[in-house]
Amino acid sequence: MKRLLFALMVIIAGISLFIVPCCALETGFTTSEIEQTKIQEIYQRIDVRLEKERQFSNGFSCFDVKPDGTYALGFDLGNRDWILVYHADNTFAYGISFNCDGSFGLEWDADNLILYTIRGGRAISIDKNGNCVDMRSIENTSENNSYWNHQVWARKRTINDTIYTAEYNMGILSILSTSGYSVLAKEASNGERIFLFDNTERHMQKTIFGAGVTAVFVSVVVICVVKSLVQSIRKDEEEKSHG
Repeated sequence: MKRLLFALMVIIAGISLFIVPCCALETGFTTSEIEQTKIQEIYQRIDVRLEKERQFSNGFSCFDVKPDGTYALGFDLGNRDWILVYHADNTFAYGISFNCDGSFGLEWDADNLILYTIRGGRAISIDKNGNCVDMRSIENTSENNSYWNHQVWARKRTINDTIYTAEYNMGILSILSTSGYSVLAKEASNGERIFLFDNTERHMQKTIFGAGVTAVFVSVVVICVVKSLVQSIRKDEEEKSHG
């Protein structure tokens, strides 16, 4: 009898351990559960890896800040995207890279990062060691669409009377930027304002280069079109003169 009770206690404990992670993810989205086998399959496909600090010419596309000032920046780089995490004193904490088709967002959930993916509609809680704590499916509702636009991708967040703002900071070149924000600014309640993250120089160089390539391409196309029109007009004139 004692052995049976012990076995039951072990089973109950095991079930409890399995359930706790499913309840761990706290998000403003309305979500639904995903089967455990499916979670493992999806996480393997996303292939989350811990990374060292790296400088990008791209700007960041999303961010979030913890109450202690730790902040995370999301870089949408294509198929292999990145999130960089920094302490409040601007020292590097850790980074993760992952496979993601389409746009993504992020939020803090206590000490874990929640990665939100547009394609597939997933909310994935990831700890600082790159482990999957929980995963939920984001339901397709108007409320969730509003949460994407007004919360996950918000340019400004207020944490403990401190305002954090994502900015382009490239003057007139900002209208040409297609790869995110250059600066994360922090403004304290006393009005003191500093840049926590500033990637303006690298981002500006990429923007100028991209604009230059686009200008050359457009110029070549215009020249070819004009040349073709001129040749067509001359040919018509020659045919009329011979006629």
